[in-house]
Parts: sequence; C-alpha cells; structure tokens
Amino acid sequence: MCISCGCGKFEDAHGDERHVTVATLQRAADAANLTLEQVIGNMRQGASSMEKGGIPDHQSAGQAVKERLRPD
Repeated sequence: MCISCGCGKFEDAHGDERHVTVATLQRAADAANLTLEQVIGNMRQGASSMEKGGIPDHQSAGQAVKERLRPD
C-alpha cells in the first residue's frame, strides 16, 4: 500500500517512486532473504522503537532516489 500517505492502495505509488508500496517491501525482503511478513514485523519493531526513543535525524533521506533521477 502507499504506506507513506495512508491511502490504502497497496500498489499505487502515485507516480512517485519515493512512496512506499508492497512492492517496495517485497524488494527489501528479497534483498535481506526474508519473507514479506518478517520485513513488516521488523518495520513494526523499528517504528515502535523510534516512537519511544525519537526519530533519528537522517540527512541522506531520499538521496538514493535523487541519485537515480539525476540527469546524465
């Protein structure tokens, strides 16, 4: 689903690959040799930890996408 906006449309990235979809989660699962369910559980634990301890400042957020979209 487009988890980032909460619309509930599981595969709709709204024309912007920065949105998180089920396909995004599946690619993460494949990269880590995990199931989709394991990745979702890990994300749930990570989100809970960040809620309790503060969200870390991540200055490179979105940098990978910016690099891929940079014109040659």
